[in-house]
Amino acid sequence: MLAAFQQQTGHTQQQLFITNTARVCAMLRDYELDIGFVEGRVIGEDLYIMPWFEDEMCIVSAMDFAVTDFQALMQSQSRWLLREQGSGSREFFLANIAAQLTSWRTAFELNSTEAIINGVAAGLGLACISKYSAEHAVAQQRIKALSGLEAAPRQFWLVTRKDKFQSPILTRLIDFAAHWR
Repeated sequence: MLAAFQQQTGHTQQQLFITNTARVCAMLRDYELDIGFVEGRVIGEDLYIMPWFEDEMCIVSAMDFAVTDFQALMQSQSRWLLREQGSGSREFFLANIAAQLTSWRTAFELNSTEAIINGVAAGLGLACISKYSAEHAVAQQRIKALSGLEAAPRQFWLVTRKDKFQSPILTRLIDFAAHWR
């Protein structure tokens, strides 16, 4: 999205900070960020929260992982690569996937989706991540998506601070993001 925005506007002075939803909201409240794009639950009357786009979650494994179906996975012991506390992906896994598993444990806790994808590709465990985030690695056959998981939609949000001045370029970015995809 940022590449398309830069190409359209010629504005190339953005800074990107990748972290979990809780930290993004804290940084917005502390005036450290102008805008946030998050996946997790956002609470606060001081923040403006706008639906951004929907995605679905999927279960991914290494290419040589023997189980190919989520239903079969439910009965086996499994190791999972999870995002850190405060992450929407972690909250989603714990609320929607973990309860369906007979036996599972955390193999690693990582703070970026790309690190999780690399860990899954290396055979360190399974992960529950956004289909959109997994697309490139699945297409490159670095990882595979397991079948059998019921549609697991998730809303992404655009978040700003209500009382913060919005410069013309920030207003343009918000409008661009709202119509992106």
